[in-house]
Amino acid sequence: MTNKPSFKKFTFFRRLYRVLRKKMYLLSETAGSFLFLFLNEKPGVFSKEEIKNILLIRLDRVGDLILTTPALKAIRDSYPAAKIDILVRRYTKELLFGNKSIDAVIEYESFSSRQECEMFLRKNNYDAALVFHPGYQFNRLAYMSGAKWRAGYSGSGGSFFLNLILKDDRDVRIRHEVISALEVAAKVGVMQEQSLPEVKVSPENKAAAQDFMKKNKIEGKFAVVHPGSRQEYIRWSKEGYAKVTKWLIDTKKMKVVLTAGKDEYDYVLETAFMVKEGAVIAEGLTLGVLTALISLSEVFVGNSTGPMHIAAALKVPTVAIFGNAHPLDSYKVWGPLSQNSKAVFSELNCEGCHPGDCRSFECKELITTETVEAAIEEVLDKGER
Repeated sequence: MTNKPSFKKFTFFRRLYRVLRKKMYLLSETAGSFLFLFLNEKPGVFSKEEIKNILLIRLDRVGDLILTTPALKAIRDSYPAAKIDILVRRYTKELLFGNKSIDAVIEYESFSSRQECEMFLRKNNYDAALVFHPGYQFNRLAYMSGAKWRAGYSGSGGSFFLNLILKDDRDVRIRHEVISALEVAAKVGVMQEQSLPEVKVSPENKAAAQDFMKKNKIEGKFAVVHPGSRQEYIRWSKEGYAKVTKWLIDTKKMKVVLTAGKDEYDYVLETAFMVKEGAVIAEGLTLGVLTALISLSEVFVGNSTGPMHIAAALKVPTVAIFGNAHPLDSYKVWGPLSQNSKAVFSELNCEGCHPGDCRSFECKELITTETVEAAIEEVLDKGER
């Protein structure tokens, strides 16, 4: 197959929407920046010595939070005596179990309104607020916290709420999300010493995972396979996952747990139906129990999703399947970083690649079961944990 772009991928109205959205951000930024010329007080010269109380804001998804853990460690190393709080979503909170870099985890959903959250944050008298993902609402929370120093990216609007601003050039200056998070931390004097993402398992969640294994008669070595994802363009085919699952059962002599997130059960059920025997479906597990189950597995196989990042952070041998080359979805940004992990991908280099425009997903179709199986053999041979 040639690497010619598929013109079916390009949808005029989707492109128009993205252009208009950027124009709206630009208009908002211009108006907001003009207004804040009068509202923003001049903070003066930044000094690490005055930073005693730090707020971190990470209100997006599972993988995003996991890939921020190296930055959390770097911030703690730079500010060993500071109080460091982090504002996260309720469903990602369990990922921070046992994280010694954080003093308090604040659940955004524990507040009845955004205004109540802002009032709570202001009462905590933060000296610095760091926003790891660009966005108007996230940057506004930093401003409303009352923190003197506010660091984050300029993209997606609301950069005028910040006074330590990084240009959001992630679509042209490609680097891993771990590096992007460390760059935010560097704005408050944190050394960019990269470490690996880290997740820990609570005894309660480990016991619940072991109970799941007992009920499903899972003994000895087993694999976790996660075929689903939020977006269709991220998924490898269920036929491919079914073949790899059957290979793990027949050749590697492992039982396989097929995990399913919210709204993914039907997709995973179809995969299991093609396998016929030897696979167990795990649906409805809490994030903590899923993390524990993955930690007990021999190998993890899945798309670019939160569970993949959990597996890599736990140092479980991990095979991550990627497709499109769009900068913000590339393995170069979201790939696993552990020594016993491998990203499987095919790059068609389609002109103007954007997942929202794609209808063929040729890059995914080019990934063969033999390639994935070879990757599994490779990470298992490394045997490192």
